[in-house]
Amino acid sequence: MSDLEKSHFSKWRKEIEKKTGKSRDEFFSYFDDSLNYNHNLKQGMWDFSYHILKDEILDYLGNPHNCNALEIGFGGGRLLRAASFYFNSVIGIDIHKSFTTVEKMLKREKINNVKLIKGAGNSIPLEDKSIDFIYSFIVMQHLPTLNVLIDYIREIKRVLKPKKPACLYVGNLKFNWRMKNYIELISDKKYESRDNTLLLRSRFFCRILKKEGFKILKIGINRKKPWIKKDGNQNYAVIIS
Repeated sequence: MSDLEKSHFSKWRKEIEKKTGKSRDEFFSYFDDSLNYNHNLKQGMWDFSYHILKDEILDYLGNPHNCNALEIGFGGGRLLRAASFYFNSVIGIDIHKSFTTVEKMLKREKINNVKLIKGAGNSIPLEDKSIDFIYSFIVMQHLPTLNVLIDYIREIKRVLKPKKPACLYVGNLKFNWRMKNYIELISDKKYESRDNTLLLRSRFFCRILKKEGFKILKIGINRKKPWIKKDGNQNYAVIIS
């Protein structure tokens, strides 16, 4: 990993550590646009059921109650909590060190089938072909470079069981013929840790996925909110290994 990429992840860790020492509402709201702790958990249920559990996923997954799932970049754990109701077991991986805060939330919510592991998604400390379903939401748009994204995709390919699905969201680069297929924003400007730093066209994202051996089941643009007919700032791809 380059110095630029290491610096980027270090910046995220420090920003999240600052939020950890503040109020519960401020920590959990940091990872999305929720108003407080309870609102954060409600939005987690909406986001997981609407943005993650696509029909195509269930076609290949089978009964989720017999499966495990992995979230890359779990943040405050709102999606982990939601996933725990659907899956037999759930694993979350993240770069930050605020695991105790997330573990307390899971315990408070009586969730006991979730495991947290430390690390970035470009190196997942799990066995080959050990996961039934992998998802990532509002994470990959914050990656520092295209190379890191490709590393993430290769690790997803390694740990995902054959013919099992994944649902991945990336930053949306809207069509503009003057632009490249992707833009690594942090390479040419100062940025805040929560800025979108990696944007891609959906077609370009699909080319990367296919090159790494995935089959594309569905692509699209997320809605800002499920109940609002307005495009969000992410493209998604539903894929199988």
